[in-house]
Amino acid sequence: GGDHGGGDGDVPDVEAGTSVVPTDGASSPSASPAATRPAVVDPRDLPLVLVLLGRVGAGKSSTANTLLALPEGCRFDARRSAAAVTGVCQAASATVGGREVLVLDTPGLGDSDGTLKEAYTEIRRGITELTPAGALLCPLLILSLQGRVTEDDFAMVEALKEHVFGHLMLASTVVAWTHADSLEGGDNMEGYLQNAGERLRSLLAEVKGGYVPMDNRQPPPVDGSAAPQVEAVVRQAEAVGVKCTLCRMRERGYGRKSARRQRQIEAGLIQPKAMPQESGGNCVVA
Repeated sequence: GGDHGGGDGDVPDVEAGTSVVPTDGASSPSASPAATRPAVVDPRDLPLVLVLLGRVGAGKSSTANTLLALPEGCRFDARRSAAAVTGVCQAASATVGGREVLVLDTPGLGDSDGTLKEAYTEIRRGITELTPAGALLCPLLILSLQGRVTEDDFAMVEALKEHVFGHLMLASTVVAWTHADSLEGGDNMEGYLQNAGERLRSLLAEVKGGYVPMDNRQPPPVDGSAAPQVEAVVRQAEAVGVKCTLCRMRERGYGRKSARRQRQIEAGLIQPKAMPQESGGNCVVA
């Protein structure tokens, strides 16, 4: 079954409005002073972490099941629902093409049952508690080919930058387009994107890991190997993944003013507030 991650350190509870400064297990009061210096670990010896992010109904949990080819009984819950099926972060891992991959499924964004602030806090908690220190991490942005990319999708990306990953998020991101089976006839991704608006093309240009069309109804290969679409995700994520960095959680900043400030930062008109990086846990706060 899935190997649930975390467990290698005591991590404080994350409350909304607080920065995430996890502690390493070696730093507990009972540890010897020498043990407080973390050993240098090659990220290639740790799992590649894929953090699945998307709006309710985009297909995050189905994509997680496709990536890991988990057996029945160990699969992420992927029922069709207008409300988020995944309420808390869930992690599972498997070996894909010789590379250990840890998938973190996160709550769907835009669910009316929960506030966005709670969702961002839960995503931060999941990353902090369920991913190993020093691992390469790649946000996997889940968008669906069954509908148009809307203003809500663009707002979601900006909010994830501002409240979770920082303004450089897309430099380490891969987009997974779900429902690739809905491309009709001879249509392909290139044709779909040619008809996309300028704003979507601009967003995808910032995504340095590129995109992968995903058909989550495809069964995994019977010989146990990874499907080409899964190999593509892992290969592209490995190329752009970075050691986990979380931006400081903000008490405010969920409205129009914060969006304008983010645009000013990206245009180079103002500098983001610098904070000292704190290491020794699963993530640093930047």
